[in-house]
Amino acid sequence: MLMTLAKACEGIAAYDLKKLSDDRTILRRETGEDFITPPELGRLNLDLDDAAAVCGYADLRRAGYPVKLAGTIMSRVRTAMREYPEADQLTTVLLDNGFTFTLPSASLDLASGFNSGRYVVAATLIDVRNVRERVQRVIEAYEPGIGVEDAA
Repeated sequence: MLMTLAKACEGIAAYDLKKLSDDRTILRRETGEDFITPPELGRLNLDLDDAAAVCGYADLRRAGYPVKLAGTIMSRVRTAMREYPEADQLTTVLLDNGFTFTLPSASLDLASGFNSGRYVVAATLIDVRNVRERVQRVIEAYEPGIGVEDAA
């Protein structure tokens, strides 16, 4: 199933489409990153994980994260969702040398405060299992009204 960005914003993330478009423009200009898979041709249609990334981004923005930080986190989480499709939780880690990476949370041990011989400055865990489930629930409940299209 695919859905439009507008319907993902309105029906799932409860986030303003114009604000999201402006945020994505700022993010791409400042970092070159995006948290939605860009279309090869034609209209932007989102799969479940793209819609989950929009939802996660909206959650971070509502929690007070600035555009660049929320966008960078969700861009890395979206990439990790592709690389680790079975992961329930993904953690983005910032080390004291500025290096940032995202891995399945189950594979990380941050208890020592060190990773790769460096101090851990911050770690943000995104429970992608729950975000995907929230998106799926909305799709199932409101499928006729949120612009879901057949993938065919």
